[in-house]
Amino acid sequence: MDDVDGAITEALRATGMRETQREMVRTHLDAPPDPTTCCGSSCDPCVVTLARAVRVARRKLGRET
Repeated sequence: MDDVDGAITEALRATGMRETQREMVRTHLDAPPDPTTCCGSSCDPCVVTLARAVRVARRKLGRET
C-alpha cells in the first residue's frame, strides 16, 4: 500500500465513510477545497464529510491546504 492509499484508508476510517467512496476522496486530494456547508439534502456522502476526509488524507500526506 502506498502513502496515498494509506492516507485515504485512514481518512475513510476517521470520517466513517465507506470503502466504496475511496475514489471520491482520491479525486479531491489535488482539487481545491470542497464546500463545507451542508445543503441538508441527505447527500451520500455529505460534502462536509467528504471535505473532512480529504483534509485528513492531505494532513497524513503533508499536503495541508
